Amino acid sequence: MLSLEVIRNIIKQIKENTFYAILLDETSDITVKEQISFCLRTVDKESLEIEEYFMGFYETPKTDSDTLFKIMKDILCRLELDFYNIRGQCFDGASNVSGIHKGLQARIKEIEPRA
Repeated sequence: MLSLEVIRNIIKQIKENTFYAILLDETSDITVKEQISFCLRTVDKESLEIEEYFMGFYETPKTDSDTLFKIMKDILCRLELDFYNIRGQCFDGASNVSGIHKGLQARIKEIEPRA
């Protein structure tokens, strides 16, 4: 788990830049537990450099789009990031995340079409 001070600094930078993208990937660990890796990407307003931050691994009971959506919303809520400032999504090609009708990507676009 990342230190609270590090997380606070990352969130402060993201909020200063306003918009961000989410990067989410599913994997299983050595004990075959399903988990997701969660990263945030933003563009620094001053330097226009892309900054990418690994926010952690999160265990998940299932990898269907509903479960992943709930986990993602929970992470953003805990980090106090505005869902409506998502401007990009990056996933692997699995249908449960990138599916245009029922995938995680579609669920996010239902709430924030600019994501």
